[in-house]
Amino acid sequence: MRKIIFLSTFLLIILLATIVYGAGYFSLTVDNTVGGVSLPAACSGSTGAFMVLETAQIRFTLDGTAPTTSTGVLLEIGQNLTLTGSTQISNFKAIRTGVSSGVLNGMCW
Repeated sequence: MRKIIFLSTFLLIILLATIVYGAGYFSLTVDNTVGGVSLPAACSGSTGAFMVLETAQIRFTLDGTAPTTSTGVLLEIGQNLTLTGSTQISNFKAIRTGVSSGVLNGMCW
């Protein structure tokens, strides 16, 4: 029982330290930039990111290729996206699908 309590406490401390000291908030406008927009420089070197699409539908890729209005993974308003690893974060590119720009609000750590 003590091992479980110790482990739970240890994991909670790590989680809180990540949230308080290692997380950076961002708000990214996803417009119709040819080649797609990338995550902000504040996420460079991060190993994880979580974001929610707020305003308009977008498409994204994680392999470094450029999304278009008809290719890439579709993300709808209100859906979230979690990226794991620095490769996914550095390769993330997104573009809006319609006339309105999407806004991704999130955190990277």
